[in-house]
Amino acid sequence: MGSIRCIPPPAVPPKDPGGLEGLLGRISRLEAQIADLEAQVTARDQLLGIAAHELRNPVHAMGLQIEVAFQMASARGDRALADRLQQVDRALQWFLRRCSVMLDLSRMANGLQSLDIGTVDIREVLRHVEDVYLPQSQLNDSPLHIECNGELIGRWNSLALEQALGNLVSNAIKFGAGAPVVVTASDAGNDIVKIQVTDRGSGIPKADQDMMQSDFNELMRNTAIGRGGFGGGLWLARNLLEAHGGYLEVSSANDSGSTFTTYLPKTSPPIAAVG
Repeated sequence: MGSIRCIPPPAVPPKDPGGLEGLLGRISRLEAQIADLEAQVTARDQLLGIAAHELRNPVHAMGLQIEVAFQMASARGDRALADRLQQVDRALQWFLRRCSVMLDLSRMANGLQSLDIGTVDIREVLRHVEDVYLPQSQLNDSPLHIECNGELIGRWNSLALEQALGNLVSNAIKFGAGAPVVVTASDAGNDIVKIQVTDRGSGIPKADQDMMQSDFNELMRNTAIGRGGFGGGLWLARNLLEAHGGYLEVSSANDSGSTFTTYLPKTSPPIAAVG
């Protein structure tokens, strides 16, 4: 009687998760993530552009009302009121310039425009900043001192620098605990301008310092849940300075104040979009 042999079926090789099928799956997921990030960036740029455009219209109307009030005060010989109205008008014009910067950045990010670069004197930029924020410093009993030394002329976008440095000064006044705010600008050598904004306030919490380094979407999430704090203005200042090839450092300790130090190359590269 012959023996019976059982021949097992051929083994089916297990699927290799690291093989072609796995690779294609990872590529597909990565492409989906890239598309989602691109959509978020586009939405951000559109939001900035719409907000800047829509804010400018009512500000123009306010400017017209201020002009009428200024003429009435001048006609009555009320010099003090006329001077104060002129201060308000300068603040509105500053706001309009900031809106223009945001609108330009939005167009630039979408490939529609680039920011104009020209010869700029940091002394003149800081004079404009002082002019706008002097009323805030007086209201907060925080005297604003500005010192400039050396060659401070370079190739930048003046409005973007006014906005960036204005944000730093405004934060220093707001959180400076009524102490003087000192701004120094100097030639650091090697075609670099160094600008420092120092206050004597309570310092900046580590979380807010980290927010300055975050991306736009993380900033918006923190703002939505009430953690905006210092972050928004500092985030924008950092990105505007980095777009000029510069960078921003912060040194802060509890109850010892804060110092923001900007290093700005005198020859700005082509302006890149904020991140």
